Amino acid sequence: MPVSLQVSGTVLVKVGPTGVADNQLEILGYTSNGARIQEEDFYEEVHSDEQGGDAGPPIDLVYMGKRVRVTLELVRWDPAVADKLAARIATPSTPPPGLRLEPGIVMVAGQKTWRLVLKSNVGSWDLPACAVRGQFEMNKGSRASRLLIAFEAYPDSNGYIYRPYTGP
Repeated sequence: MPVSLQVSGTVLVKVGPTGVADNQLEILGYTSNGARIQEEDFYEEVHSDEQGGDAGPPIDLVYMGKRVRVTLELVRWDPAVADKLAARIATPSTPPPGLRLEPGIVMVAGQKTWRLVLKSNVGSWDLPACAVRGQFEMNKGSRASRLLIAFEAYPDSNGYIYRPYTGP
C-alpha cells in the first residue's frame, strides 16, 4: 500500500447512553482540529535473577489489556448535551452538572457509561462504553468558548473497545 496523506475531514461527535441505537444518539458538536485518540496497552513485567532481579530489565512481558482515551476540543456544541456529559454518569434521569455523586457507582458493569461516536468522512469510530474521565473544561468570557472533554473507553459486553461506525 502506498504512503499517502491522511485527512479524516470534519469530525461530528455524537453521544448517548451505552447501548443506545444509532438513531437515538445526540449530537454533541464539532471538534476543533479533530479528535485525539490514544491507545494504551498494559503489561506486567516478569523479572528474574538472570537479568538482575527486580532491579534489572524484564525477561518477558505479560499482556494485561488495553484502554483507549479520546480527547476532544469543540468550538460548536449543544450545551444541553454537554451538561449531560458534565454529570459524568449516563442514566435515564441524568443528574444536573455540579452535583457530587455518591462514591461507589460501578460505571461499566453498571451500564452508566456513554457511547461515543466520532463521525468523519474517513474512518469513523464507535466507542460503545466510555466514561467521561479527566478534564471537562470550558472557557467563559468575551472570546469564543471552547469545550475540552476527555473520555476513557472500555470493552463492551462483546469485548469491543471500538469499532468502525457506519451509521447516519
